[in-house]
Amino acid sequence: MKTKILYTVLLVLAIFTFSCTNEPIFYNIAQEVPLLDSVVKGNVYSIVEQGEYLYAANGKIFRKGKTQEVTNNSNPWKLVDKPAGKIIRLAATDSYLYALSVADPINGSEKYTIYVSPAGDKLSWEVVSVTENVTAIFDNEAAPGTGKLQAYYSTKDGIFAINGKTAGTTNLKTETNFISTKKETNSEEEASFAVKAATVGEITVFSDDLSFCSDREKYFYKVDEKLIKYSTDGTNWTKVSLEISDSASACYYENNGSAWLYVGTKVIKDDSSGIQAVNLNNNIPTTTVSEPVGKNIASCLDDTQVIGLYPFPYGSGNLYAASIIYNGTNAFSNDNQLWGFYPDRDSWNRE
Repeated sequence: MKTKILYTVLLVLAIFTFSCTNEPIFYNIAQEVPLLDSVVKGNVYSIVEQGEYLYAANGKIFRKGKTQEVTNNSNPWKLVDKPAGKIIRLAATDSYLYALSVADPINGSEKYTIYVSPAGDKLSWEVVSVTENVTAIFDNEAAPGTGKLQAYYSTKDGIFAINGKTAGTTNLKTETNFISTKKETNSEEEASFAVKAATVGEITVFSDDLSFCSDREKYFYKVDEKLIKYSTDGTNWTKVSLEISDSASACYYENNGSAWLYVGTKVIKDDSSGIQAVNLNNNIPTTTVSEPVGKNIASCLDDTQVIGLYPFPYGSGNLYAASIIYNGTNAFSNDNQLWGFYPDRDSWNRE
């Protein structure tokens, strides 16, 4: 009996000593951040900054203050009034918030409508009249308050500005300001549509892929043909010998004096987190990658596809990742979630 008690004591001491000297299991469990249930569920294809708020679209529209953070005690995301239909994209200027709504298919065709609301605590939606079928809305991610923040809509034929409550009619798409990662085709269903824009200085570039962004200062970035590419004019691109497969989104991100090109991926391989952090040297992509920020990223974003990355304030601060469950069968599953990374506590939370 004494022998059994002695063995038990020795075993407990051994476990305690191992956990204290080598840390991994017990330490990591203790460091996990308690997570609330998600408020912004489903597929989140768009987050924009407008005034003092962030807005997220997932069929509905959610809003929270830019400086508010999700904690283990509260979640500041709240539903706000939306136009009719399912809201799939948002865009913003200094004065207006725009929403792209899709109605239920009628006779096999979908109808897209642009709505606009003046900025403010209370949203008041009106239809923006457009004669052609809209495929996407977006803004150029220019810095708020500079007078350069511009909203756009795209159709199968081109790209057009939205000025206040009025849709422009001048086609802005040219041979030099549009980059495509898709094969050109005569099929309307397969044609290359603009879905994103970025501005550096006085140059605005449009893209048919979300794996495109800029640092706002000097460089545009894109993932094309599995390679990282960068440019100062949006026309001449330099390749970096680093392969990134199945990119779905990209953003420029800074934290603690370092900068990366973050790439969200569609297909998960080797149990990766769905995010690749490409190191930048003086904002030029290198051939090395880092572990993405966040001590609990593995437990939060493993086995997901990251379809959107949104840092606010632009390029730094909090980072939001819209993810879908890799093994899910329903594209609009409520298992899909929005995650937020908060630098002050180096951890991710469900949003």
